[in-house]
Amino acid sequence: SIHAIYVNHCEEMFCSEKTLYRYIHLQQWEATDLDLPLKVKRKPFRKKTEHKVDKSCRIGRSYKDFLQWQEDNPGLSEVQIDTVEGSQDSVKVLLTLQWKKAGFMAAYLLDRQTAAQVNSVFRELQRSLGKAPFQRLFPVLLTDRGTEFSAPVGIECHRGEKWTSLFYCNPNQSQQKPNVENEHRMLRKIIPKGRNFD
Repeated sequence: SIHAIYVNHCEEMFCSEKTLYRYIHLQQWEATDLDLPLKVKRKPFRKKTEHKVDKSCRIGRSYKDFLQWQEDNPGLSEVQIDTVEGSQDSVKVLLTLQWKKAGFMAAYLLDRQTAAQVNSVFRELQRSLGKAPFQRLFPVLLTDRGTEFSAPVGIECHRGEKWTSLFYCNPNQSQQKPNVENEHRMLRKIIPKGRNFD
């Protein structure tokens, strides 16, 4: 293997082990990817396109702020929101809203996993429900730090007036919104991982 060659002859090598693999992939030598049995078996790494998020949107919306909100508003329960991705080649995603107390989840099919798509769902909910019913259904929202939730004002406000509050879980702390995560496990029994939502 390339690794064994590199370990035994590292003092003679002019580059790193990773560069050797890259040269083989680029067909700079006689060896090709087909000569590397594990390389052929593995799926190619697909780098996700990264969207830059203005981190100032999270100021005053941390999980600590959420706990304080709960303390100030006893008896009110949060709606946990998240997205479920389909297969790697799928563009569409599901936006899930889970009411903790009711044990009820709604899902909306989004054309893309973007903040604009999420905000359009909430604009439609605000428009169709009206202020009082919307505030009763959505007293507070809790979600992760995904880029699709990076425009909180569009979710919280209707025509400049604040109707609800949105808070973010800490990074890599899915247990802070366990209800929606558990619902996703049940959802995967119906829609297995890898299913194309398009």
